[in-house]
Amino acid sequence: MVVPGVTTILQPLMDFSHVHPDVLARAQEFGTAVHYDHEAYFRDGVGYPTDTAHGLLAWQMAHKYPDRADFLRWGGTVEHELTHTAEGFTLEGRLDMLWLFKGVPVVGDHKTTAHLKYAKLEYADLFGHAQAPCYALF
Repeated sequence: MVVPGVTTILQPLMDFSHVHPDVLARAQEFGTAVHYDHEAYFRDGVGYPTDTAHGLLAWQMAHKYPDRADFLRWGGTVEHELTHTAEGFTLEGRLDMLWLFKGVPVVGDHKTTAHLKYAKLEYADLFGHAQAPCYALF
């Protein structure tokens, strides 16, 4: 049986019908590249490729994450797989990053944007984000 992930379930909440499919495809490729840059850094210690646009953006956002040494010391994992079943429904997904800070689980979710001025970087800005309640289940 195929179990949909959080992103698949939330797709109806996001309307991109006004955006040309080629633009969406390029944005998806760019976002995936930024995601892999973060993953390679935190999992493998590979430096950010700042000679590329995606690597430069990932590097610019890196200061919002814990230092890699702290991340590892705090038991950090990347692409942390999880499953949650409640009332006959099962959700599966992967958390981009998960670590414990003073015994409290912290989820890191890699997002990209056309410009850093649109990034949700402050704690209060994250309330109302569609994925946040799903993370709280896990």
